[in-house]
Amino acid sequence: MFKAPWLVLTFLFQRATRRVTSLSNLSAHVNVTREIRPVQKQSSGLSVDDVAFGVLTTGKFLKTRVKAQKETWFHLVRNLVIFSDTHSDGDLGLEVVVEKPEAERNEMLIHHTGARRALSVVEGLHKRFPHAKWYFIADDDTYVYVSNLLREVLGKYNSEDPHYIGWAYPATYMAGFFEGQYRPNVAIGGAGFVLSHSVVLQLLPNIPRCRRSYTWDWQGDFRIAMCVFDLGHMVKDDLHFYADSDDQVLLWGNGRIEGLLPPVSWHMHDDCTSAFPKMYMAQMVLSRDGVFRADFAPYAYFSGRFHNVFLNRTFHIVFGKRLSILLGNSTISNAIEMEAGQLLSFEEAQPGMIHSFQQHYQGGPCHESLGDFVDAEVKIHCGSCGGKPAPPTGFSVCRAHKHGPCNSELHLTLQCPVWEPIEPTTIDSEVSRNDL
Repeated sequence: MFKAPWLVLTFLFQRATRRVTSLSNLSAHVNVTREIRPVQKQSSGLSVDDVAFGVLTTGKFLKTRVKAQKETWFHLVRNLVIFSDTHSDGDLGLEVVVEKPEAERNEMLIHHTGARRALSVVEGLHKRFPHAKWYFIADDDTYVYVSNLLREVLGKYNSEDPHYIGWAYPATYMAGFFEGQYRPNVAIGGAGFVLSHSVVLQLLPNIPRCRRSYTWDWQGDFRIAMCVFDLGHMVKDDLHFYADSDDQVLLWGNGRIEGLLPPVSWHMHDDCTSAFPKMYMAQMVLSRDGVFRADFAPYAYFSGRFHNVFLNRTFHIVFGKRLSILLGNSTISNAIEMEAGQLLSFEEAQPGMIHSFQQHYQGGPCHESLGDFVDAEVKIHCGSCGGKPAPPTGFSVCRAHKHGPCNSELHLTLQCPVWEPIEPTTIDSEVSRNDL
Protein backbone atom coordinates (compact mmCIF):
# COMPACT_ATOMS: atom_id res chain seq x y z
CA MET A 1 0.00 0.00 0.00
CA PHE A 2 2.64 2.48 1.03
CA LYS A 3 6.41 2.57 0.81
CA ALA A 4 7.88 4.87 3.47
CA PRO A 5 9.72 7.74 1.70
CA TRP A 6 13.04 9.25 2.70
CA LEU A 7 11.12 12.02 4.49
CA VAL A 8 10.43 9.74 7.42
CA LEU A 9 13.88 8.17 7.95
CA THR A 10 14.59 10.36 10.97
CA PHE A 11 11.21 9.55 12.47
CA LEU A 12 11.75 5.84 11.83
CA PHE A 13 15.15 5.94 13.51
CA GLN A 14 13.74 7.66 16.58
CA ARG A 15 11.01 5.08 16.78
CA ALA A 16 13.39 2.14 16.27
CA THR A 17 15.50 3.18 19.23
CA ARG A 18 12.68 3.52 21.77
CA ARG A 19 13.22 1.29 24.78
CA VAL A 20 11.01 -0.97 26.82
CA THR A 21 11.75 -2.65 30.10
CA SER A 22 10.36 -6.12 29.61
CA LEU A 23 8.85 -8.74 27.38
CA SER A 24 5.67 -10.61 28.12
CA ASN A 25 6.12 -13.61 30.39
CA LEU A 26 4.96 -17.03 29.30
CA SER A 27 2.84 -19.06 31.66
CA ALA A 28 4.64 -22.39 31.27
CA HIS A 29 7.82 -23.95 30.00
CA VAL A 30 9.12 -27.08 28.40
CA ASN A 31 11.40 -29.49 30.23
CA VAL A 32 13.35 -32.45 28.90
CA THR A 33 10.15 -34.52 28.93
CA ARG A 34 7.84 -32.40 26.85
CA GLU A 35 5.04 -30.50 28.51
CA ILE A 36 2.21 -30.46 25.99
CA ARG A 37 -1.03 -28.54 25.82
CA PRO A 38 -3.74 -28.15 23.19
CA VAL A 39 -3.93 -24.89 21.29
CA GLN A 40 -5.67 -22.49 23.66
CA LYS A 41 -7.08 -19.01 23.67
CA GLN A 42 -5.12 -16.11 25.13
CA SER A 43 -5.86 -15.11 28.73
CA SER A 44 -8.13 -12.44 27.26
CA GLY A 45 -10.29 -15.15 25.71
CA LEU A 46 -9.09 -14.19 22.21
CA SER A 47 -8.03 -16.79 19.65
CA VAL A 48 -6.80 -16.65 16.06
CA ASP A 49 -10.31 -17.68 14.98
CA ASP A 50 -11.50 -14.23 16.12
CA VAL A 51 -9.31 -12.43 13.57
CA ALA A 52 -9.87 -12.09 9.82
CA PHE A 53 -6.68 -11.51 7.82
CA GLY A 54 -6.59 -9.72 4.49
CA VAL A 55 -3.50 -9.43 2.27
CA LEU A 56 -3.36 -6.96 -0.60
CA THR A 57 -1.23 -8.06 -3.54
CA THR A 58 -0.95 -8.08 -7.30
CA GLY A 59 -0.82 -10.97 -9.75
CA LYS A 60 2.92 -10.80 -10.34
CA PHE A 61 3.65 -11.41 -6.64
CA LEU A 62 1.28 -14.32 -6.03
CA LYS A 63 3.92 -16.94 -6.77
CA THR A 64 6.72 -15.14 -4.92
CA ARG A 65 5.74 -12.95 -1.96
CA VAL A 66 2.34 -14.54 -1.26
CA LYS A 67 3.80 -18.01 -1.70
CA ALA A 68 6.46 -17.14 0.91
CA GLN A 69 3.72 -15.99 3.29
CA LYS A 70 1.72 -19.17 2.63
CA GLU A 71 4.74 -21.32 3.52
CA THR A 72 5.39 -19.44 6.77
CA TRP A 73 3.01 -17.38 8.89
CA PHE A 74 -0.13 -18.33 6.97
CA HIS A 75 0.21 -21.70 8.75
CA LEU A 76 -0.82 -19.91 11.94
CA VAL A 77 -4.03 -18.22 10.74
CA ARG A 78 -7.51 -19.54 9.95
CA ASN A 79 -9.57 -16.74 8.34
CA LEU A 80 -7.72 -15.36 5.33
CA VAL A 81 -8.51 -13.61 2.07
CA ILE A 82 -5.96 -12.72 -0.62
CA PHE A 83 -6.97 -9.64 -2.64
CA SER A 84 -5.30 -9.37 -6.04
CA ASP A 85 -5.85 -7.47 -9.26
CA THR A 86 -5.25 -10.59 -11.39
CA HIS A 87 -4.79 -14.33 -11.05
CA SER A 88 -1.45 -16.01 -11.66
CA ASP A 89 -0.61 -19.22 -13.43
CA GLY A 90 -0.37 -22.21 -11.14
CA ASP A 91 -2.22 -23.30 -8.04
CA LEU A 92 -1.17 -21.77 -4.72
CA GLY A 93 -3.71 -23.77 -2.80
CA LEU A 94 -5.37 -20.52 -1.77
CA GLU A 95 -8.54 -18.86 -2.96
CA VAL A 96 -7.68 -15.46 -4.42
CA VAL A 97 -10.19 -12.64 -4.79
CA VAL A 98 -9.68 -10.73 -8.02
CA GLU A 99 -11.16 -7.33 -7.34
CA LYS A 100 -10.72 -4.39 -9.74
CA PRO A 101 -13.15 -1.57 -8.92
CA GLU A 102 -13.66 1.09 -11.52
CA ALA A 103 -11.63 4.24 -11.03
CA GLU A 104 -13.50 7.31 -9.92
CA ARG A 105 -13.40 10.44 -12.03
CA ASN A 106 -10.11 12.37 -11.75
CA GLU A 107 -8.67 9.60 -9.58
CA MET A 108 -4.95 9.77 -8.87
CA LEU A 109 -3.39 6.33 -9.07
CA ILE A 110 0.21 5.32 -8.45
CA HIS A 111 1.49 1.79 -7.74
CA HIS A 112 -1.09 0.18 -10.04
CA THR A 113 -4.60 0.03 -8.51
CA GLY A 114 -3.75 -0.53 -4.84
CA ALA A 115 -5.24 2.75 -3.67
CA ARG A 116 -8.75 2.24 -4.98
CA ARG A 117 -8.74 -1.42 -3.90
CA ALA A 118 -7.91 -0.71 -0.24
CA LEU A 119 -11.42 0.17 0.89
CA SER A 120 -12.71 -2.88 -0.97
CA VAL A 121 -10.47 -5.04 1.22
CA VAL A 122 -12.42 -3.84 4.25
CA GLU A 123 -15.71 -4.63 2.53
CA GLY A 124 -14.51 -8.01 1.33
CA LEU A 125 -13.17 -9.14 4.70
CA HIS A 126 -16.38 -8.23 6.48
CA LYS A 127 -18.52 -9.85 3.80
CA ARG A 128 -16.66 -13.14 4.18
CA PHE A 129 -16.17 -12.98 7.97
CA PRO A 130 -19.01 -10.83 9.37
CA HIS A 131 -18.58 -12.16 12.90
CA ALA A 132 -14.83 -11.58 13.25
CA LYS A 133 -13.85 -9.49 16.24
CA TRP A 134 -10.82 -8.00 14.48
CA TYR A 135 -9.78 -7.32 10.88
CA PHE A 136 -6.04 -7.34 10.16
CA ILE A 137 -4.89 -5.93 6.81
CA ALA A 138 -1.34 -6.16 5.45
CA ASP A 139 0.73 -6.14 2.27
CA ASP A 140 2.25 -9.09 0.47
CA ASP A 141 5.72 -8.21 1.80
CA THR A 142 4.65 -8.22 5.46
CA TYR A 143 5.76 -10.91 7.91
CA VAL A 144 3.40 -11.32 10.88
CA TYR A 145 4.03 -12.88 14.31
CA VAL A 146 0.46 -13.99 14.86
CA SER A 147 0.84 -14.99 18.52
CA ASN A 148 2.46 -11.63 19.34
CA LEU A 149 -0.43 -9.86 17.61
CA LEU A 150 -2.96 -11.70 19.77
CA ARG A 151 -1.08 -11.39 23.05
CA GLU A 152 0.67 -8.03 22.85
CA VAL A 153 -1.96 -6.01 21.00
CA LEU A 154 -5.45 -7.37 20.46
CA GLY A 155 -5.80 -9.01 23.86
CA LYS A 156 -5.55 -5.57 25.47
CA TYR A 157 -8.58 -4.10 23.69
CA ASN A 158 -12.31 -4.68 23.41
CA SER A 159 -13.36 -5.31 19.81
CA GLU A 160 -16.79 -3.83 20.52
CA ASP A 161 -15.14 -0.44 20.95
CA PRO A 162 -13.92 1.51 17.89
CA HIS A 163 -10.20 0.79 17.47
CA TYR A 164 -7.82 1.48 14.59
CA ILE A 165 -4.34 0.26 15.57
CA GLY A 166 -0.98 0.16 13.82
CA TRP A 167 2.32 1.88 13.09
CA ALA A 168 1.14 5.50 13.13
CA TYR A 169 2.82 7.63 10.50
CA PRO A 170 2.55 11.38 11.15
CA ALA A 171 0.96 12.61 7.95
CA THR A 172 1.99 16.17 8.78
CA TYR A 173 5.34 15.16 7.23
CA MET A 174 3.48 15.15 3.92
CA ALA A 175 2.51 18.82 4.26
CA GLY A 176 2.77 20.58 0.93
CA PHE A 177 2.14 17.49 -1.19
CA PHE A 178 -1.54 18.38 -1.47
CA GLU A 179 -2.16 21.99 -0.62
CA GLY A 180 -5.33 22.50 1.36
CA GLN A 181 -5.93 18.77 1.91
CA TYR A 182 -5.76 17.55 5.51
CA ARG A 183 -4.31 14.15 6.31
CA PRO A 184 -4.65 12.51 9.72
CA ASN A 185 -2.04 10.13 11.07
CA VAL A 186 -2.19 6.82 9.23
CA ALA A 187 -1.47 3.21 10.12
CA ILE A 188 1.09 2.16 7.51
CA GLY A 189 -0.32 -0.72 5.48
CA GLY A 190 3.02 -2.45 5.01
CA ALA A 191 3.37 -2.88 8.77
CA GLY A 192 -0.15 -4.24 8.95
CA PHE A 193 -2.96 -2.61 10.87
CA VAL A 194 -6.07 -3.66 12.75
CA LEU A 195 -9.67 -2.51 12.67
CA SER A 196 -12.08 -3.59 15.38
CA HIS A 197 -15.47 -5.07 14.55
CA SER A 198 -17.08 -1.91 15.88
CA VAL A 199 -15.18 0.50 13.65
CA VAL A 200 -15.69 -1.69 10.56
CA LEU A 201 -19.46 -1.59 11.08
CA GLN A 202 -19.23 2.20 11.16
CA LEU A 203 -16.99 2.27 8.07
CA LEU A 204 -19.06 0.12 5.74
CA PRO A 205 -21.92 2.56 4.96
CA ASN A 206 -19.38 5.37 4.50
CA ILE A 207 -17.09 3.61 2.03
CA PRO A 208 -18.93 4.75 -1.14
CA ARG A 209 -18.64 8.37 -0.01
CA CYS A 210 -14.97 7.91 0.89
CA ARG A 211 -14.25 6.47 -2.56
CA ARG A 212 -15.61 9.63 -4.15
CA SER A 213 -14.09 12.06 -1.66
CA TYR A 214 -10.50 10.84 -1.57
CA THR A 215 -9.64 10.18 -5.19
CA TRP A 216 -6.83 12.74 -4.86
CA ASP A 217 -4.82 10.47 -2.57
CA TRP A 218 -2.85 7.72 -4.33
CA GLN A 219 -2.22 5.60 -1.22
CA GLY A 220 -4.80 3.09 -0.04
CA ASP A 221 -3.87 3.07 3.62
CA PHE A 222 -4.26 6.86 3.69
CA ARG A 223 -7.74 6.57 2.21
CA ILE A 224 -8.72 4.16 4.99
CA ALA A 225 -7.21 6.49 7.61
CA MET A 226 -9.18 9.46 6.31
CA CYS A 227 -12.41 7.48 6.21
CA VAL A 228 -11.87 6.35 9.82
CA PHE A 229 -11.01 9.92 10.80
CA ASP A 230 -14.32 11.11 9.34
CA LEU A 231 -16.00 8.86 11.91
CA GLY A 232 -14.16 10.65 14.71
CA HIS A 233 -11.45 8.04 15.34
CA MET A 234 -7.65 8.36 15.22
CA VAL A 235 -5.10 5.62 14.76
CA LYS A 236 -3.64 4.23 17.98
CA ASP A 237 0.14 4.08 17.61
CA ASP A 238 1.50 0.69 18.65
CA LEU A 239 5.25 0.06 18.71
CA HIS A 240 4.90 -3.67 18.10
CA PHE A 241 4.32 -2.93 14.41
CA TYR A 242 7.35 -2.14 12.23
CA ALA A 243 7.13 -0.36 8.88
CA ASP A 244 10.59 -1.50 7.84
CA SER A 245 12.64 -4.65 7.68
CA ASP A 246 14.51 -6.17 10.59
CA ASP A 247 17.82 -5.53 8.81
CA GLN A 248 17.06 -1.82 8.50
CA VAL A 249 16.14 -1.52 12.17
CA LEU A 250 19.25 -3.46 13.19
CA LEU A 251 21.37 -1.14 11.07
CA TRP A 252 19.89 2.01 12.59
CA GLY A 253 20.26 0.55 16.07
CA ASN A 254 23.94 -0.31 15.48
CA GLY A 255 23.11 -3.99 15.85
CA ARG A 256 21.32 -3.52 19.19
CA ILE A 257 17.53 -3.69 19.31
CA GLU A 258 17.01 -5.07 22.78
CA GLY A 259 15.03 -1.94 23.59
CA LEU A 260 12.33 -2.80 21.08
CA LEU A 261 9.05 -4.47 21.83
CA PRO A 262 8.34 -8.02 20.63
CA PRO A 263 7.53 -7.53 16.95
CA VAL A 264 4.11 -8.07 15.47
CA SER A 265 5.33 -7.40 11.95
CA TRP A 266 8.22 -6.52 9.65
CA HIS A 267 7.87 -4.86 6.27
CA MET A 268 9.72 -4.01 3.02
CA HIS A 269 12.00 -7.00 2.60
CA ASP A 270 14.07 -6.97 -0.55
CA ASP A 271 13.60 -10.72 -0.94
CA CYS A 272 10.59 -12.11 0.89
CA THR A 273 11.20 -15.57 -0.53
CA SER A 274 14.49 -15.69 1.38
CA ALA A 275 13.70 -13.59 4.47
CA PHE A 276 10.34 -15.08 5.47
CA PRO A 277 11.52 -18.72 5.76
CA LYS A 278 14.42 -17.56 7.95
CA MET A 279 12.06 -15.66 10.22
CA TYR A 280 9.72 -18.61 10.48
CA MET A 281 12.61 -20.98 11.26
CA ALA A 282 13.76 -18.64 14.05
CA GLN A 283 10.23 -18.50 15.48
CA MET A 284 8.68 -21.93 15.17
CA VAL A 285 10.50 -25.08 16.32
CA LEU A 286 9.09 -28.47 15.37
CA SER A 287 9.47 -31.50 17.59
CA ARG A 288 11.69 -34.25 16.21
CA ASP A 289 8.66 -36.42 15.49
CA GLY A 290 6.96 -33.53 13.64
CA VAL A 291 3.83 -33.72 15.80
CA PHE A 292 4.30 -30.63 17.99
CA ARG A 293 5.62 -27.09 17.67
CA ALA A 294 6.94 -24.46 20.05
CA ASP A 295 6.44 -20.77 19.26
CA PHE A 296 9.39 -18.55 20.27
CA ALA A 297 7.80 -15.36 18.89
CA PRO A 298 7.95 -13.52 22.27
CA TYR A 299 11.76 -13.84 22.18
CA ALA A 300 12.22 -12.76 18.56
CA TYR A 301 15.09 -10.25 18.33
CA PHE A 302 15.60 -10.08 22.09
CA SER A 303 19.19 -8.93 22.43
CA GLY A 304 21.85 -9.36 25.08
CA ARG A 305 25.60 -9.20 25.71
CA PHE A 306 27.76 -11.45 27.87
CA HIS A 307 31.47 -11.16 28.66
CA ASN A 308 33.40 -14.25 29.75
CA VAL A 309 36.55 -13.22 31.59
CA PHE A 310 38.18 -16.65 31.35
CA LEU A 311 37.68 -16.87 27.57
CA ASN A 312 38.25 -13.13 27.13
CA ARG A 313 35.33 -13.04 24.73
CA THR A 314 32.17 -10.97 24.60
CA PHE A 315 29.08 -12.53 23.04
CA HIS A 316 26.31 -10.42 21.51
CA ILE A 317 23.22 -12.35 20.46
CA VAL A 318 20.08 -11.11 18.75
CA PHE A 319 17.82 -14.08 19.37
CA GLY A 320 17.03 -15.98 16.21
CA LYS A 321 18.83 -13.49 13.98
CA ARG A 322 22.59 -13.29 14.54
CA LEU A 323 25.47 -13.80 16.93
CA SER A 324 28.75 -11.91 17.09
CA ILE A 325 31.83 -12.54 19.24
CA LEU A 326 34.33 -9.90 20.33
CA LEU A 327 37.85 -11.00 21.19
CA GLY A 328 38.21 -9.04 24.39
CA ASN A 329 35.85 -6.84 26.33
CA SER A 330 33.08 -5.16 24.37
CA THR A 331 34.05 -1.82 25.90
CA ILE A 332 37.46 -1.91 24.19
CA SER A 333 37.27 0.01 20.94
CA ASN A 334 39.93 -2.06 19.19
CA ALA A 335 38.42 -5.44 20.04
CA ILE A 336 38.38 -7.85 17.10
CA GLU A 337 34.90 -8.96 16.10
CA MET A 338 34.17 -12.45 14.79
CA GLU A 339 30.75 -12.49 13.17
CA ALA A 340 29.12 -15.85 13.87
CA GLY A 341 26.53 -14.64 11.45
CA GLN A 342 23.08 -15.84 10.62
CA LEU A 343 21.00 -18.56 12.20
CA LEU A 344 21.33 -21.79 10.22
CA SER A 345 19.10 -24.04 12.30
CA PHE A 346 16.85 -24.04 15.37
CA GLU A 347 15.69 -27.42 16.60
CA GLU A 348 14.73 -29.59 19.52
CA ALA A 349 17.71 -31.15 21.28
CA GLN A 350 18.45 -34.83 20.96
CA PRO A 351 16.86 -37.06 23.65
CA GLY A 352 18.95 -37.32 26.78
CA MET A 353 20.60 -33.88 26.48
CA ILE A 354 20.47 -31.54 29.47
CA HIS A 355 19.29 -28.69 27.25
CA SER A 356 15.98 -28.61 25.39
CA PHE A 357 16.68 -26.63 22.22
CA GLN A 358 19.72 -25.66 20.18
CA GLN A 359 20.57 -23.04 17.61
CA HIS A 360 23.44 -23.09 15.13
CA TYR A 361 24.95 -19.85 13.84
CA GLN A 362 27.66 -19.60 11.18
CA GLY A 363 29.33 -16.53 9.76
CA GLY A 364 32.29 -15.31 7.78
CA PRO A 365 35.96 -16.29 7.69
CA CYS A 366 37.72 -16.70 11.01
CA HIS A 367 40.59 -14.27 11.70
CA GLU A 368 42.40 -16.76 13.93
CA SER A 369 42.39 -19.75 11.59
CA LEU A 370 42.73 -19.40 7.84
CA GLY A 371 40.23 -21.43 5.87
CA ASP A 372 37.78 -21.79 8.77
CA PHE A 373 34.52 -19.98 9.42
CA VAL A 374 33.21 -18.54 12.66
CA ASP A 375 30.78 -21.04 14.13
CA ALA A 376 28.67 -21.03 17.30
CA GLU A 377 26.17 -23.31 18.99
CA VAL A 378 23.57 -21.87 21.37
CA LYS A 379 22.12 -24.35 23.87
CA ILE A 380 18.78 -23.33 25.36
CA HIS A 381 17.82 -24.57 28.83
CA CYS A 382 14.19 -24.29 29.91
CA GLY A 383 13.56 -22.95 33.40
CA SER A 384 17.13 -23.07 34.75
CA CYS A 385 20.74 -23.68 33.78
CA GLY A 386 23.39 -24.93 36.21
CA GLY A 387 21.28 -23.85 39.15
CA LYS A 388 20.65 -20.40 37.65
CA PRO A 389 16.89 -19.78 37.23
CA ALA A 390 15.54 -18.34 34.02
CA PRO A 391 14.41 -14.72 34.27
CA PRO A 392 10.68 -13.99 34.08
CA THR A 393 11.26 -12.22 30.75
CA GLY A 394 13.98 -12.47 28.15
CA PHE A 395 16.92 -14.80 28.68
CA SER A 396 20.11 -15.11 30.73
CA VAL A 397 23.48 -16.50 29.70
CA CYS A 398 24.67 -19.11 32.17
CA ARG A 399 27.99 -20.23 30.65
CA ALA A 400 30.15 -20.25 27.55
CA HIS A 401 32.78 -22.56 26.09
CA LYS A 402 35.44 -22.31 23.39
CA HIS A 403 36.09 -25.21 21.02
CA GLY A 404 39.12 -24.10 19.08
CA PRO A 405 39.88 -20.61 17.81
CA CYS A 406 36.74 -20.27 15.69
CA ASN A 407 34.09 -22.30 17.49
CA SER A 408 32.09 -21.23 20.54
CA GLU A 409 29.24 -22.60 22.60
CA LEU A 410 26.81 -20.43 24.53
CA HIS A 411 24.24 -21.66 27.06
CA LEU A 412 21.05 -19.67 27.68
CA THR A 413 18.17 -20.17 30.07
CA LEU A 414 14.67 -18.84 29.50
CA GLN A 415 11.02 -19.62 30.14
CA CYS A 416 10.39 -21.84 27.12
CA PRO A 417 7.04 -21.95 25.34
CA VAL A 418 4.99 -25.09 25.77
CA TRP A 419 4.60 -27.58 22.97
CA GLU A 420 1.36 -27.33 21.01
CA PRO A 421 -0.04 -30.03 18.71
CA ILE A 422 0.31 -29.18 15.05
CA GLU A 423 -3.16 -28.93 13.57
CA PRO A 424 -3.78 -29.27 9.82
CA THR A 425 -3.76 -25.88 8.14
CA THR A 426 -7.37 -25.17 7.27
CA ILE A 427 -7.54 -21.66 5.94
CA ASP A 428 -11.09 -20.44 5.44
CA SER A 429 -10.80 -18.30 2.33
CA GLU A 430 -13.46 -19.45 -0.09
CA VAL A 431 -14.50 -16.29 -1.87
CA SER A 432 -15.36 -16.36 -5.54
CA ARG A 433 -14.42 -13.65 -8.01
CA ASN A 434 -17.92 -12.22 -8.02
CA ASP A 435 -18.59 -12.55 -4.32
CA LEU A 436 -17.81 -8.92 -3.45
